Amino acid sequence: MGEERHLFLLESFKPGDVYHVDSLMFNKEVVFTSASKYLAPPMQVSHEGGVFRTKTLGRYSEEFKALEEANAKVLLNFGLIYGATHTEFIRGKEDRKWYFLETSSRVGGAHIPDLVEASSNINIWREWAKIEDSLSKGSHYEVSKTNWVLFRVNSCPD
Repeated sequence: MGEERHLFLLESFKPGDVYHVDSLMFNKEVVFTSASKYLAPPMQVSHEGGVFRTKTLGRYSEEFKALEEANAKVLLNFGLIYGATHTEFIRGKEDRKWYFLETSSRVGGAHIPDLVEASSNINIWREWAKIEDSLSKGSHYEVSKTNWVLFRVNSCPD
């Protein structure tokens, strides 16, 4: 790009609420999704202090549905075939649009797997191991039965 590199925007800061979506993929299909809203995002806590907090979203809420759809698009466009994922989005403060922040092919950190398990009965680590086992045996994988409830988690004990 040389001297024209200033014409290309790679990223910009979008103030707003930060959300995370934790998923399981098998054969290019999202087979499990948990969506949550950070109450105190990790970046904020690392710069301003405080306690990391997040809460699950109701499965039939407008936010959950929008995140579920956006997450599936991101993962499929990245070409993920199977595994556990942790993807983050920002909902713009001014325009209320959804913006992709980042994704990773791993289980979320900061006690997020505990939140997912408490709210859904799905242990993402265990399910990821089952996916890998199914792949090694050439067998079908089916996610365990869920039992959805709403929860909030803090990263330190009271």
